[in-house]
Amino acid sequence: MRRETGCLSMPREPYAIFFRDSDIIARLGGDEFAVLLVDPDSSAHEFVEHRIEASVRLANASSAGPCPLSISLGVCEWNPTLQQTLGELLATADARMYEAKAGREAPPATA
Repeated sequence: MRRETGCLSMPREPYAIFFRDSDIIARLGGDEFAVLLVDPDSSAHEFVEHRIEASVRLANASSAGPCPLSISLGVCEWNPTLQQTLGELLATADARMYEAKAGREAPPATA
C-alpha cells in the first residue's frame, strides 16, 4: 500500500500476499473493492480478513504519517440453493461492511 497525494493507491502487487491468481479483485469505486474468492475452503475468508487487518495494523505501526489507515470488511458467501444475484450478494457484503464500520467508530461507553 502507498499513499499518493492524499489518496490510497493499491496496485495489484500487494494483493498477492492476500489472494490467489484465481481470485477476482474489482474496484467498485472510490476506496471500495470487491473480491471473489474462487473455490475457497470454509475458512478462506477468515484467513484473508486476518491477513488484511494485520497488514493495516503493521502499516500504521511503521508509518510516521499523520493519517492512519483503516479498513472495514463486509463478507458474504454465495449459497447456490438460495439463488442469490450478484447485486444481492454485494448488498449483503456492503451492509456487513457498514456494520463493521459502525462498530469501530462507536464512541466508548461511559459509566
